Amino acid sequence: MVGRSARADLKVSATTATSTPAKPFTQDQVQGLVRSGLGDETGAKAIEQRGIDFAPVEDFMQSLKAAGASEAFLKALRVAKPPEPASAKKPLNQVQVFTLLVGGVPSHRVTMLVEERGIDFEPTDDYLQQVRLGGGDDELVNALRSARVTTPPAVAPSPKGATDGLNQAKKHIAAGMFDEAAKDLSAALAADELNAEAHFYLGEVFARRKDHERARHEFNVCANLDPQAVTPYMLLASVDMLLLKQKSDNEFRAEAIRCLRQVVRLRLSVRADKYSDEDSLAAITSDADKYLAELFSVTGAWSVRHSISGEWKFAESDGSRGKIVAARTGVITGSIGILQAYGPTPPTLGFMWRNDDLDLEGWYVRIWPSFMRKCNTNVHLSLRESDDGTQLNGTETDMPPEKPQRGCTYTGTYQVQLVRE
Repeated sequence: MVGRSARADLKVSATTATSTPAKPFTQDQVQGLVRSGLGDETGAKAIEQRGIDFAPVEDFMQSLKAAGASEAFLKALRVAKPPEPASAKKPLNQVQVFTLLVGGVPSHRVTMLVEERGIDFEPTDDYLQQVRLGGGDDELVNALRSARVTTPPAVAPSPKGATDGLNQAKKHIAAGMFDEAAKDLSAALAADELNAEAHFYLGEVFARRKDHERARHEFNVCANLDPQAVTPYMLLASVDMLLLKQKSDNEFRAEAIRCLRQVVRLRLSVRADKYSDEDSLAAITSDADKYLAELFSVTGAWSVRHSISGEWKFAESDGSRGKIVAARTGVITGSIGILQAYGPTPPTLGFMWRNDDLDLEGWYVRIWPSFMRKCNTNVHLSLRESDDGTQLNGTETDMPPEKPQRGCTYTGTYQVQLVRE
């Protein structure tokens, strides 16, 4: 346990202006801080002030986290860099921007780095969308659009060290030796951090270990580096769907939908890529449309955004998606049952159907107590599901009966805004 004097000594060594500036922390010193109980905001401030003299790899960061380092401490490490003259500061590449965001560095801090150092790539609309999904805000997106772009010097796409490490990793993966494969791939990325294949196979290693968060990161980087390949998008979507089941976080739903749409679009022209041959690619993407339907299914609870409190519940079944009209009675139903509207009381009966992938239409009626039933009326719904499957927006309109009842009020049309829980 660390006493007050240790913390005071650390603070003095990091902040005293009259003494010789303290040297950046070494890797051993950072580990010592965590072992001494200073892997918290105190240690984070010291790292921000003194910097570090090494580039922390992900395995090192995970070991610190396991030893008790706080998120603030880890974020400070991710942002910290060894001192270097302004002329030596290299522009950020697309992987570095994305890795900072996924690693938890605040979007405003990434914006400052982009403005300070520039970038070495032309950001596409697809890339900027990935930045948003990774946590980037409008400030960062605008900074990337207007950033100084410096074209990096031409380099061989696959340095020998990267190629050797990658080939050895593939052998180890085939043999089920995942720890050895992870070491090979870390070496490959040290030689060439923009090697899309190395990121892909590192994602596969993490997926085999059930480390889905880290697998997601690697597949995301790979898809960003190799945007015309289908396999990385498909595996990223698969990992997102696993994480969605585990954590019920709609961030994973949105990313899975985006990736599956890319799969559906790309597979029209791409029969094989460097990760999957034609048969394998056909097999792993065969259920992409089914997965999209599952992710867009409105089954479950939805909260209400506007002033009326309550919760909606739907149950969407497989089969016909359009309007169903009963031959004898003319009653209209659909594949989506409306189980609750602004519920739980009064009970609700109703149906919706899909006019296309995202446009929904339907009706419901509230089952009021008998003494209020004379004012009952059907309500017509017209909703649109958001592109990421997390919202339903539209209108509902009271449909007065042909002979309105005396003393009953029918309020007309008003907005509906629902958010998936």
